[in-house]
Amino acid sequence: MVTSSLSLISNLKPYPSPQLQFKPSFPQKPTFISLSLTKPTSSFSSTTHQLPPNFTPKQLIETLRKQNDAEMALWVFDWASNQPNFRPTLSVFEEIIRKLGNEGDFDSMIRVLSDMKKFGCEVNQSTFLIFIESYVGFGLV
Repeated sequence: MVTSSLSLISNLKPYPSPQLQFKPSFPQKPTFISLSLTKPTSSFSSTTHQLPPNFTPKQLIETLRKQNDAEMALWVFDWASNQPNFRPTLSVFEEIIRKLGNEGDFDSMIRVLSDMKKFGCEVNQSTFLIFIESYVGFGLV
């Protein structure tokens, strides 16, 4: 019995095994949880509670329009876009782009434009008009 125990012990490898490597995995984009940890949870929660569980694009647009802060509106838009039963429409994209443009957040506007492409939403003249009006409003044209 002692010899079998010794042979078992001699076959054990030190922990952690040298073959195992730890590679941390980081999400590509923020999730709802990470958003709520980095923004004031009370205002974010109250905003998302204004939306029913199966909200429509029209309801989201109304919620975005009620936001005084473009950054908070962008967080709500991102949260809504990640909901499994929701797909943003051209009107939703244009509303958030307009809101960001009014604040001069051109980097976020361009990011939302790339989100449109990701969702297969076609950019049209009215979308570009929002960009032009925003640039003109800040004296960039």
